[in-house]
Amino acid sequence: FRNTHGGKVIRNELNDRLEHLTTLCQLASAEAPGEEVVNDSLRSLHSIKSAAMAIAVQEVADATHTTEGKISDHRDNKGPWPRSELDTYVAWLKELADPLNDETEVKKILTREGV
Repeated sequence: FRNTHGGKVIRNELNDRLEHLTTLCQLASAEAPGEEVVNDSLRSLHSIKSAAMAIAVQEVADATHTTEGKISDHRDNKGPWPRSELDTYVAWLKELADPLNDETEVKKILTREGV
């Protein structure tokens, strides 16, 4: 997330996807979002994970993979919609994408437990 090309790329990708994920979270009811919202959420998460893997930000890739798994469980096994987990994940990504956070702060955010 340094002021490098890779840092700018991941921040841009996060900002683009975060806006979309935030909208999807608002559309999803606490109980059962529609199929389109679920699939759009999974596509956005996949894009974030791919961008994170491309510039070796493993913490983002891992957290995104975990979140994808929870949404996939909802879709495939009629598990509960992970509203709280998704809200926590989106808030964490928003902190990471904030250009005011310097490299030291980003490292703290990346290693935070519970995401």
